[in-house]
Amino acid sequence: MNDKTENTSSEKFVTAEEEYKTSFGLGTAPEVKKTESALQHALDIRKFEIGLYWQRATYFWTLIAATFAGYFAVLAAEHMKDKEFNAYVLACIGLIFSLAWFLTNRGSKYWQENWENHVDMLGACRP
Repeated sequence: MNDKTENTSSEKFVTAEEEYKTSFGLGTAPEVKKTESALQHALDIRKFEIGLYWQRATYFWTLIAATFAGYFAVLAAEHMKDKEFNAYVLACIGLIFSLAWFLTNRGSKYWQENWENHVDMLGACRP
């Protein structure tokens, strides 16, 4: 096996950690105040991202529940024109809301993990 192509995950992490420290000017002897400030900022943003996740989840739960209730209200209606078409439209709307919620959750997870990685890196830089 070629030694140049062989990398372990710990070597990649160490390289990434060194690049992180260099990028943010934390170097070999980071300033305690600067590191603590950056860590607190990263923790605050992580907490903010988690709050946004629950806020978005509440909105999507409400929209999906309203669509769900509307779907069954349309199906239960006795004298409605185009009942099947209206139910189909509501089902499509529910599908779109569900897909949007799924994609929003993926984005939220990405940013939450991003800030958790910042917290981990900054925590490792603490003296």
